[in-house]
Amino acid sequence: MNQLLLKDQDDFERCFPEARRFLRSAELRYEAFALINDEHRNKWRENRLVEVMNTPACQVAWFQKFINDKQ
Repeated sequence: MNQLLLKDQDDFERCFPEARRFLRSAELRYEAFALINDEHRNKWRENRLVEVMNTPACQVAWFQKFINDKQ
């Protein structure tokens, strides 16, 4: 089964590179949002939040506004 899923994933990434980038950006924004709202903050999570927030995916204007409006 894993071989089949890996083949599908490889085909998806090869056929739809823009979709792959879009999904990765969405994952990074979700991670940033989750880290911001994390009640169990620690040094590692704080560092990861800084790292994720500095990615281009999290620098888009609408996401920055969304984050600022939530705080």
